[in-house]
Amino acid sequence: MTVGFDDLNIWRVGEASTLNSSLLPIGHGDEEEEGGGGVGGQALLVQAECSMLLQHSVAAVLHAEIGDEVRALAESSVMGFVYM
Repeated sequence: MTVGFDDLNIWRVGEASTLNSSLLPIGHGDEEEEGGGGVGGQALLVQAECSMLLQHSVAAVLHAEIGDEVRALAESSVMGFVYM
């Protein structure tokens, strides 16, 4: 199946996100965080531009609607993954 980039909303997790320290690789702790995180400890989501830079990326397909708020996207479950 082929989908045009115009039909997609692509978001990425921002670099200034906060993660639970148990999710980090061994040896990486909270002291390595720079810049804080999202509201209420949620990961900061940033809308990404559709470009060739996304080629050879893996993206999650969420159970969300096109017009959903960022908080709803952060809390939605993953339907599957696609290789772009």
